[in-house]
Amino acid sequence: MKKKFFVFAAAAMMTTGVFAQVSFGVKAGLNLSKYTVEFGDESETSDNRISAAFGGFMNYQLSDKFSIQPELLISMEGGKEESSVEGFDIKSTSKITFLNIPVMAKANIANGLYLEAGPQLGFKLSAKNEMEAAGQSKEEDIEDMKSMNFALGIGAGYEMENGLGIGLRYNLGLSNLYDGEGDGTYKINTINIGVSYKF
Repeated sequence: MKKKFFVFAAAAMMTTGVFAQVSFGVKAGLNLSKYTVEFGDESETSDNRISAAFGGFMNYQLSDKFSIQPELLISMEGGKEESSVEGFDIKSTSKITFLNIPVMAKANIANGLYLEAGPQLGFKLSAKNEMEAAGQSKEEDIEDMKSMNFALGIGAGYEMENGLGIGLRYNLGLSNLYDGEGDGTYKINTINIGVSYKF
């Protein structure tokens, strides 16, 4: 999967070649992320964790209608759960930070409105789990998690002539991040609502 991602990215950049109009920009926004865990016949999906994502991008304009946009983003993801054990309320928050590299194909459909889709490769920077109970909290590293995450992003947005833009993107986690014993699966899905500025 990793090899296919880099082949796609390289082919996209080579295709733009001499004809591309290149621009750069920055972006930031809010993440709504949750994870789904499966073991055998049991499946559980967490509540959304609200966090942030930020970074930069390079846009290769192929024509008035189409462009390729590689991005480099710091993305904070994970999920939240609440439970009760022997009368104690327990809150658990998974805090996973990725360095994400999406390569999005963008289609301008009308007057700044666009649709986008493309693959995303993520490198885990940190993974921690925070437990809160009885007024106390404890944070531990998540050990049984793989270091790379592959996802598919789809989205839409609006870009103004002054360079400002807003966008909505859904990243569907395709990789099983679980790296422990047994045949479990752990996948993360994220909705991002963000703003951008193209120089």
